Amino acid sequence: MRAVRTAIAILVLAAACQPNAGPPPSERPSEDPACPAGPVFTALPVPAEQVDQVFGIGTFGAPGHVIPNEHGGIWVTGQGVPFMAPGAGRITTLRRTKYVASTFRPGELDHAISFRPCAGQESVFGHVTALSPDLDALVTGGECHTYSTDMETVEACVVRVSVPVTAGQVLGKVGGESARGFDWGHHVDAHVNHFANPARVTPDTLHAACPYDGYEGALRDTLFSKIQRDGEPRCGTVALDVDGTAQGLWVDKSAQGTQAGDERAFVTLGPQYDTPDVKQRLALAPSSLGGMQVDVPIAHSGRINRAFAEVTADGAVHCYGSEYVDADFFLALLPNGALHVERVARASGTAPCLGDPSAWSVSASAVVLVR
Repeated sequence: MRAVRTAIAILVLAAACQPNAGPPPSERPSEDPACPAGPVFTALPVPAEQVDQVFGIGTFGAPGHVIPNEHGGIWVTGQGVPFMAPGAGRITTLRRTKYVASTFRPGELDHAISFRPCAGQESVFGHVTALSPDLDALVTGGECHTYSTDMETVEACVVRVSVPVTAGQVLGKVGGESARGFDWGHHVDAHVNHFANPARVTPDTLHAACPYDGYEGALRDTLFSKIQRDGEPRCGTVALDVDGTAQGLWVDKSAQGTQAGDERAFVTLGPQYDTPDVKQRLALAPSSLGGMQVDVPIAHSGRINRAFAEVTADGAVHCYGSEYVDADFFLALLPNGALHVERVARASGTAPCLGDPSAWSVSASAVVLVR
């Protein structure tokens, strides 16, 4: 636990652990060397013995990170673990966030580093707890802005740089009291993820790739062995959309937006990250749907908890429910491509999903979603 459009935008996104809403990859600087035929990464970013757990891309939930997450990350054992450049390249952006007022991390510092190993590829590392002295001196002179959320007041500083680094060079430290590790997003111009409506997502999400695929051999095996995911692709994916079905990314028709803005209008329906072959998730950000995530088993027949990729635009009402949630959800994909989702409260301990399917219907209270 995603190039800079504007200083303020990238700072807010970084602090909120959101994807980077920078310019399209084709507009990013091209002063870097061509990518090699072999691996672009040749050194682990932290010592192998201090890698605790590795996370792939494509995690999603609600109310936060409703859109599949474009970055992975690594948890480490201990605090103040040396953080190193995974390959030769150059640092292009440094960001520092200070939590001036916070209910759980007052006074703490957080940093992010943008790194380009070669032309057409960029990594963004978040939650770096400290920068090396030379990098810290650079960001100290950056442009700073202060903003507030419901829980915190944040001072964020950003500076554009062009600092060459070598593989294994120490760039700072990771692992702290409020961050068990660091985020790692990797974006490849030539890699384009499928979305039914790509305009909904940022360029970084559109071009998100598994960062660990930049390695080969034993280094790659070291990281993949620490991923706790029972399914393929092993590193996950942000490309969940299946055209003509209910699976994937949706947005409230009455409050359409993009990922660069507020994700509270979005819904994602897709395989659950940890066990994608047996569970699926409804990430329901709109408040009328509860602003929650619900995990249910995957069924391949009937209309209860049917696999989202098997729900087609025939208007039939399907029901999704879990014993851990006090409501069920009716879902119908109409021939016009709109998806209607309605939260139905359970009355006197009865579950709507256990009722007669012929009596199921979505009412005018349903949220109408579009791609």
